[in-house]
Amino acid sequence: VFGILSFFGILAACNSGNGASEPDVNYEELGGKIVAETQMALAGELKAALDRGGVDEAVSYCNVNAISITDSMGQLHNADIKRVTDLPRNFMNEANDAERNVIAVWNTKMLEKVELKPVVFSNQETVDFYAPIVIKPLCLNCHGQVGKELSEENYLTIVSKYPQDRATGYADGELRGAWHVTFKK
Repeated sequence: VFGILSFFGILAACNSGNGASEPDVNYEELGGKIVAETQMALAGELKAALDRGGVDEAVSYCNVNAISITDSMGQLHNADIKRVTDLPRNFMNEANDAERNVIAVWNTKMLEKVELKPVVFSNQETVDFYAPIVIKPLCLNCHGQVGKELSEENYLTIVSKYPQDRATGYADGELRGAWHVTFKK
């Protein structure tokens, strides 16, 4: 844990200066707004799919459309938006090393009962905004414990679309991963 916290301390120290030509942008506020809009778009479509055909329809919808929704929101906001996790359902959402470090720090904070907050890192070319993705009751339909919140039948639907699935067994309030929004300066 100390190594991870040291990583953040060093990264923050190295990235604390803003370039003189950089516009005065509150990236934490902007990132939060973009994440909220993207989450609303995804959740709305996912809830509609659940209402139409249950978990089977929602999994099929998500399998085909989730990444394109985040990509289109990224184009709208001139940013790169992705959802990442250390336990992916879709391998395209697997966290890289930097993203894993953020998730690891948040996991430690959750164990310590510390509120998770977004973080922002900046370098000369980009600004990276991370916000936690926390499991909510609706998420348990697809990410809960198999045989409990997630039926065996629905789990078979999930593994038919995602044979390498590692995204079940969660409980309400657990950390699922992170939103990662990258802005070019």
